[in-house]
Amino acid sequence: GYASTEILENITVAAGQNDDAALDLIEETAASSGFVTANAEGFRIIYDGGFGYLDIKAGTGATVSTVMSIQKSTGEVGIGTTSPGAKLEVQTSNSDNTGAILVDANETGGYYALEVDAESTSNPAAYIHGYGTLLEQDITSGYGLKVTRDIAEGGSNPLVDIHDDNANNTQATLKVTQDGTGDLVNFLTGSTEVVTI
Repeated sequence: GYASTEILENITVAAGQNDDAALDLIEETAASSGFVTANAEGFRIIYDGGFGYLDIKAGTGATVSTVMSIQKSTGEVGIGTTSPGAKLEVQTSNSDNTGAILVDANETGGYYALEVDAESTSNPAAYIHGYGTLLEQDITSGYGLKVTRDIAEGGSNPLVDIHDDNANNTQATLKVTQDGTGDLVNFLTGSTEVVTI
């Protein structure tokens, strides 16, 4: 092993044509025989040229899992999966007991916590499916939800389309509740209010 406080540059780990190149970063709790053995824990960075991927594996003793995978030919990155289906795929299993992605933006200036800029003319910028979507405003100014369109619509699409797409459903399609004293809904043409509920 090599232990030093100096900065090392241009470290090369080379392997034969049919072998994988690997670099182990481990800590020993007692004498061990290296990564994937008793008394060793840490990470292994491994490149498999045959399959064309770089994996980062985490291990404690003989228990090892692949925590990140990068595909060489596509540049696709998988976290929690070795077969990413997009430029970035984050996959959790039921036993992980954790969320998949958390964005915690503490910047109070004019910056977005998450921005999606899509150029597709046939698919939405975001496709969210599952139990549902919760948008909660927890700052005293702003919007819980604001939908705008600032370009000329070339087709006949409405700005908002709410469609309960199952003939067997009997529940309401839209429910609006106001617990305060403000109006329930305001309808405006330009700046002129035409209907108030």
